[in-house]
Amino acid sequence: CAAMKLSPFLLCKKEVMRQQQQSGETNDKDKTEGPGTPNRKMSFTRQGTMAKGTTVEQLDQEWQQSQGPFASGEIDKLSIEPAVRHMFNPHTKEWTTDDVQVKLATAHFAVGGMRRVYGMQENLAAQPWDNKRAIRLVGKRYIDEEPRETYFTDIKLQMAAKRYVDEYNTMNPPKKVDVLQAYLIEIKDRPGSPLYAVERFIEGEYEKYFDNAGNRMTTRNTPSAFSHFTYEKSGHREVVVDMQ
Repeated sequence: CAAMKLSPFLLCKKEVMRQQQQSGETNDKDKTEGPGTPNRKMSFTRQGTMAKGTTVEQLDQEWQQSQGPFASGEIDKLSIEPAVRHMFNPHTKEWTTDDVQVKLATAHFAVGGMRRVYGMQENLAAQPWDNKRAIRLVGKRYIDEEPRETYFTDIKLQMAAKRYVDEYNTMNPPKKVDVLQAYLIEIKDRPGSPLYAVERFIEGEYEKYFDNAGNRMTTRNTPSAFSHFTYEKSGHREVVVDMQ
């Protein structure tokens, strides 16, 4: 079977807990931050709660770390560059393109086994740029030179996993799953019109559930259940692996 290497994508929707600290005690009412919610200072422990006795300074430090490449505000100061967005529909198997504006960090803030990860902001080309409304993204580019077709293939694979997610969730499992929307950004005015694989920036920690070989790194059942579902649903032709 062909393994779909989708690293990283978010298996289960990351719950971001916002804790209020009043009079030295924590508020036990956890709230989830949804897309488009204004940024707030948050605590990102593994359980999603703030330990009793945590100071405001510690909370500030955790919040800064959670912001990754956006913590310093340097990306806000970068020049706007015209770009083309390439999006793949896994149901119709068609590509669509539109014009956007981006700000792309000059230095990567993370690196994996094959790709470097850069902070990026995006805005529709037809709209005036507004740092507060620009979407926070990460752009991934291969460390070693790869054919342009490789970038398109990567997106098709990740969006194929997105299709399996839709089918899996219709089965009403105990815990539903999601996969990050992925697409390509082509920066036309740079030499060679480089491509970047793009996903939404997710605050917080990543935890790997299992690798390409199927080695489990968690006691959770949902990751393995979803992976097995993709294997059966595809008639044993495909399987989604390397989940985080």
